[in-house]
Amino acid sequence: MAITESNYTGTGSQTLFDVGFDYLDSTDIKVTLNSVITTAYSVLSTKQVQFTTAPGAGVAVRIYRETSDADLQATFYPGSSIQADSLNENFTQGIYIAQETSNKATSALSTANGIAAVANAALPRAGGTMTGTLVFAAGQPTATTSAPNIVQLTDTFTSTSTTTAATANAVRNLANNRVQYIKPSYLLASNYSNTNILTFNDVPSWAQRITVNFFNMNANSFFLDTYAIQLGTSSGIVSSGYTWTTARIGSLADVSSATDGFKITQFTGTSLTGTLVLTNMGNDVWTAQSNHLNSTTAISIGTGARSFSATVTSLTIFLGAGNLFGSGAFSVIYEGIVN
Repeated sequence: MAITESNYTGTGSQTLFDVGFDYLDSTDIKVTLNSVITTAYSVLSTKQVQFTTAPGAGVAVRIYRETSDADLQATFYPGSSIQADSLNENFTQGIYIAQETSNKATSALSTANGIAAVANAALPRAGGTMTGTLVFAAGQPTATTSAPNIVQLTDTFTSTSTTTAATANAVRNLANNRVQYIKPSYLLASNYSNTNILTFNDVPSWAQRITVNFFNMNANSFFLDTYAIQLGTSSGIVSSGYTWTTARIGSLADVSSATDGFKITQFTGTSLTGTLVLTNMGNDVWTAQSNHLNSTTAISIGTGARSFSATVTSLTIFLGAGNLFGSGAFSVIYEGIVN
């Protein structure tokens, strides 16, 4: 589990606390005192939090990272200069958000399991198994009855009543409805050197974003190698109807379009490194954006979209005829909300 928070206990005199993790912006650092959010602090360039007033003795001090997901760290435009640091910050932002989401989901699930264990231990049992019906004394309200001085159990989080408590089932559902992602495998292109097409038939129905990463990719050919990313439904891979435009900056600079997929061109004698991000906008409409570097020769930026009549279930990486996967590595990540 990636470290995204630091926890301390106040002494009543200590005002400086170390931030034990990396972050992009100081505004991503948040602090709570005894689980209550505070803003009475500043973040120093020395990766320390300095409180205006020292937290009291025994106070639980939690310093944590909450990376903004409202906007990308850097935005690129056709014709503008693209810096490696800016690209890296965008990738780092995605990794930080995934780490924080994963830690929150793990914490929520742990809490749910703990509540369930306490609830199970509190049940009356005979021979290790609860038997019969749990009966309250005559005239007494049950845990699902709304009555004065009685805590009512509910399977939802919509109530704001101070006498209503969420069940372990509600907490578990909350944990399960967190953002999930499938950790990518590091796939070596050389393992697929006898083919020019690779299909992933495991795109989950809950996927809202698909990220395809390339690292030093090379194809076994002697001309331009074009990687076409195509999506498919239960009816098969869709190879037409795409809207896609690529702007190449540097050597062989030009603008090109395609309708047979989201296409990334690798120039002859170079290696391809970068990322293609596919996003489901809803109603099975997918948009795509890419940023790729061809060694030190040129940069390509692409954008496009495709509307489907059914849920996307597969993804294909396709090289043109005469090309085969060569060296380098790639991976595919699925992200979304699990209902």
